[in-house]
Amino acid sequence: MSAQASADSCAPSGLFEGASSQPLWCTFGFRKVPDERAKPFRIDLPHSIRGTEREHTRVCLLVKDSKATKAALAANPQPLVKKVIGLAKLRKNYSQFKDRRELAQSYDVFLADDRIVCMLPKTLGKAFYETKARRPLTVKLARKTAMPAVIQRAVDAAWLNFGGGASCAVRFAATDWNAADAAE
Repeated sequence: MSAQASADSCAPSGLFEGASSQPLWCTFGFRKVPDERAKPFRIDLPHSIRGTEREHTRVCLLVKDSKATKAALAANPQPLVKKVIGLAKLRKNYSQFKDRRELAQSYDVFLADDRIVCMLPKTLGKAFYETKARRPLTVKLARKTAMPAVIQRAVDAAWLNFGGGASCAVRFAATDWNAADAAE
């Protein structure tokens, strides 16, 4: 084995040699300012945006009926979902601001059933909607058999949030990815 071949096998394979993992962003500019209340747009990626941290991602699922959803998840388990909270329980147990703030800090991703998304801003309040990082992402959970695939796609995707300006950005890769994975 030559010295060059051994040096190549020990070299880091990321986009930026020796850099710690940092997100890469793609910025979009628009001619007209989009509506701020527009729903986040899901961009499916071939590789999970969460990378190696995907197995450790804690997902909280906000649904209309928690009993039916828990039964469906028991039949088709999804290991990323750590907690399922129904809308009634959310209103009852998380009525105080400090409780909602603790809930927001407890999980990495919040997914919300599309049937209750319009009720969540009033229920969750400033603790979730102050920044775009904690806003619940909309998923369609009407078909209980497809629920694990829908959750998996939502967690692995990049989400484009429209703000109050003429530009927005989406995270699509990380600096520790190899160039081929980032280009896909």
